Amino acid sequence: MSNNIIYALESIDSSKGFNGRADICVSEGQLSARFNGDEDSYLLRFELPEKYLAAGVQARLYLEGWQELHYAAVGYTEAPHYRHIKASNMRQGAWIEFGFTHQDVIWKLQNGMAAQGDAEIGDIRLFIKGRPSALGATLRISGLAVLRESKFSATALPRQPLDKRLLETLYGYLRKGFRDYESSAKAFMDTGKCPMPGGKLLDWPPAGLKPDALESVNTFRFAWHGLHPVINLLLSAEQTGAVAPVFAARALVDNWLDQSYYVPDEDAKFTWYDHGTAERLLAFILMWAKAVVFGLDERFMQRLGEAILSHARLLHSEAFYAYHQPDRYHNHAWFQDAALAAVALALPSYGESSQWLANAISRFEDQLDKLIVRDGGFAIFVENSIGYHHGVQRLAELVGALVELSGKPTEIPAVAKELIAWSDFLRYPDGRVPAQGDTFRLPARTGAEIRRGIAWSHPGCTVLPKAGYAVVKGNHDGKPWMLCLFNTSLSKTHKHEDNLSITFWFDGIEWLIDPSFYSHEYAEVTSSYLRSAKAHNVIVSDAAGYSIEPGRAQLTDISSGNIYGVVATSLCVEGLEMRRSVSYRADDSALGFQDAVLPLDGEAPAAARLNYVFGENVCCETQKTGFVLSHPDSIYRLAFDFDGEVSVTSLKTCAGLGFMQACEVGGAVVSCGESNHLGWKLSLQGDSGQREVRRSSKEHGISTSASKLGKVLLIGSCVTRDALSLIECEEIKYYARTGLISLASPPVLLDENLFNFEGVGNFERRMILSDFDKRAVKDINCGDFDVVILDFIDERFDVSEVSGGGFVTRSNYLIQSGLLSALDERVHKRFTLDETWEHACINLLGKLRARNYPVILHKAWWAESFYNHDAGVVQRFASDQLAVVQKYNKLLARYYDVVERNYPGLMVVEVSRDLLFSDYAHKWGRDYFHYGVGYYKELAEKICRLL
Repeated sequence: MSNNIIYALESIDSSKGFNGRADICVSEGQLSARFNGDEDSYLLRFELPEKYLAAGVQARLYLEGWQELHYAAVGYTEAPHYRHIKASNMRQGAWIEFGFTHQDVIWKLQNGMAAQGDAEIGDIRLFIKGRPSALGATLRISGLAVLRESKFSATALPRQPLDKRLLETLYGYLRKGFRDYESSAKAFMDTGKCPMPGGKLLDWPPAGLKPDALESVNTFRFAWHGLHPVINLLLSAEQTGAVAPVFAARALVDNWLDQSYYVPDEDAKFTWYDHGTAERLLAFILMWAKAVVFGLDERFMQRLGEAILSHARLLHSEAFYAYHQPDRYHNHAWFQDAALAAVALALPSYGESSQWLANAISRFEDQLDKLIVRDGGFAIFVENSIGYHHGVQRLAELVGALVELSGKPTEIPAVAKELIAWSDFLRYPDGRVPAQGDTFRLPARTGAEIRRGIAWSHPGCTVLPKAGYAVVKGNHDGKPWMLCLFNTSLSKTHKHEDNLSITFWFDGIEWLIDPSFYSHEYAEVTSSYLRSAKAHNVIVSDAAGYSIEPGRAQLTDISSGNIYGVVATSLCVEGLEMRRSVSYRADDSALGFQDAVLPLDGEAPAAARLNYVFGENVCCETQKTGFVLSHPDSIYRLAFDFDGEVSVTSLKTCAGLGFMQACEVGGAVVSCGESNHLGWKLSLQGDSGQREVRRSSKEHGISTSASKLGKVLLIGSCVTRDALSLIECEEIKYYARTGLISLASPPVLLDENLFNFEGVGNFERRMILSDFDKRAVKDINCGDFDVVILDFIDERFDVSEVSGGGFVTRSNYLIQSGLLSALDERVHKRFTLDETWEHACINLLGKLRARNYPVILHKAWWAESFYNHDAGVVQRFASDQLAVVQKYNKLLARYYDVVERNYPGLMVVEVSRDLLFSDYAHKWGRDYFHYGVGYYKELAEKICRLL
């Protein structure tokens, strides 16, 4: 209940004052009203013991048994009117605090934005628009209250720095969602134009209150009111330490408050859009944190603080939950819960924060129960889009991290890990994903940019019947291929006409593609086409109509032994069953398909046609019994062979590439007269005239796809350098015992005579000197390398801050040299440097990206076992040693994640876990990361395959 209570009924021991057409009973301090019948509206009224001059009412209620629940309302009588708010997406099966005051945004949204004072309140009315189930429905009440107005007092908010862990969590989450924040912030600072999704820059004249053309695209309206430009600027300021973007962000916040908060905005929908309001609150939180640090003026603090509190109450309100959605269970509600949890942790001493946090956790757990299907060890978002899956995965990670900060027990982090597992699994070997449903599609790589991948270590077929996905992974000629079959039917949100659709990736090329989407303006011509069956690799029919309603598709795993198979059926077209089966032998390079259109009403079979959509630059050669695909960047061909003669019609079509972006691609339609059945085979073929020349090293047993590597820059350790010794390279520049924090700092210039150490070899001396003068950075900026390889095994050392403000790596080489005795150093322990290291890493990656270097990340780990040469077996380390290993591997995992999130086109190589053991007979001696010979052989082979 609110703290601003004029009257409260907190423990109900009598039905006195209650009336309504319901069976009413009272027990254990609660009132239960049971409703039956076929009416579509039901009322329960409580007459107050007297009338109160007040500003609102509140009820604590519990709904269950409603077969249909269009909305619930709470309010009071002001004859002849019913003054109320209503919740269209009310939750059943949980206790809800449901109420308002006249100051609340939700009241204004539903009753007009004009200010309203106190009213004379003599009753509390609860109204339900819905239909009870056959067994009846119940409304339970455990408390009622009449409320006075409570002004938002931002003065009471403490001007103290926010929890550093909270800010790291929020910035980390937003960096993943706003990947272009650097360029967006720079564009605004340099040009004054307002950055919008899709790389668009809107003109914003100096006298303009808002950017030009803002109303032309709904996504622009959403981004503007979601304060995306503010988020971009604050992300940039946090990364670079620059002050100017903070003050630019402050100006944008002030502008929005003046235009849209203190006065009603004409664009009411997007001003208070459910998703956008949540993202705006995150922007406010980050702005508050900066404002506290910079000591901004009190007027701005009060304005911003008031907005934060009013937004938090709005997101807390049951009436605003998934406000613009037809159903409660929608990804927009996830954003609301995440922002509500964030503001609760940002303002832990505020009186309502504990309620906000508890509500956010409860609602989010309910969302997971309804919108996540757990199948085969994965957690999968049901809204038919891997792009939206990635988005809600980040939200689940965010909420899980926030809840862990609060210390509340929850399953949310565990579900987040399973969501990540699916994201990783449904990913092509080159890092891209099939653009299923409303998922943006990345442009195809060409030429030297193509990443052909590493052979799957565990090929096979994974069928997830509950979720509606089948993924077949295999290898051909030492290269991986991947087939995806989509037959999802748990939700119609973001759903396309794509039941039974497939995609196929091989040799770095997506040969059969999902066409992505164009925009959320679904009636627009291109958007409508890309959502249609004609734009997908599916069975098509002349029958009219296509339903995307849930429950119309089924998937069955028919695998047995080394023969994999799946059968998919769809009832998406009225009166027809579409069926597609796929089979594959583990020892074969061909996939078998059987496609059919089966009538359900006994009529004559409908003719089947197959639609195919090809990736960019894929060429199609038609034949009597099928067609053959080729690509200028591949030595392979894909043959589509049908059981008999067919008609193949080539066509030109389009595919989405990003927001309101599309490109031309090819396609084909295959038919066989009036036949309702088509059997066909997809096989991979190599062109012997163009086959790669493979070099085999008899000495080391390593086969590579190139005669030699070019110029290599290695910033890492011996774990990678030892593998490169097995490969013929034109040149290797190698920097060891130098950490990224050191490389991000200015050179530490000392008299070179200080580097004439006794008892230290030339290599050790060279590495110490290069760490001090940062010559690896000079090589990055001035060199011409064919590839840069990173590994972080040497990121185990502490960091020394020396006089003058520079940083150096406190390596064993440096300690042994005795040089530190001549320096005034301050030691920073490795495990206290996560944020500093992340900034340093992003700095380095920016330098590499500026030079357009291909980058390989070698994900090396400390071994948990060692090879016992005496016993001839691999054994686990003792528990105390394992604790050390696991501690450093957690650190490495965090480091690797930073790189993978921040370097587009990154190539990643990781050696099989069965080769990850320490070899005590290693030439460099014993250590957790001195592996057996097999490790380096596999690493060398995988590096060569990537290049």
